[in-house]
Amino acid sequence: MKDNEDGLVQFFETVIEQTQVNPTKVIGWIINDLLALLKQNNLRVNQSSISPSALSELLNLLETGFISSSAAKQVGKHQFIF
Repeated sequence: MKDNEDGLVQFFETVIEQTQVNPTKVIGWIINDLLALLKQNNLRVNQSSISPSALSELLNLLETGFISSSAAKQVGKHQFIF
């Protein structure tokens, strides 16, 4: 995870500012999903194609029940590819 630390705190703080989702849940999404995608592609957080705003919107949709967790993960992967 050392290689991904550039911009990680700022990314997290920006997501927290833009969503009502519990910070613990945000941390889980960043660590388990975003960092895993970045690691697979040898990228750092500041090189991510998923912006903090995009992750915030995705988590807000999940939190309101508009989409399921599995759908949110698929959308996140799709956003990462493009």
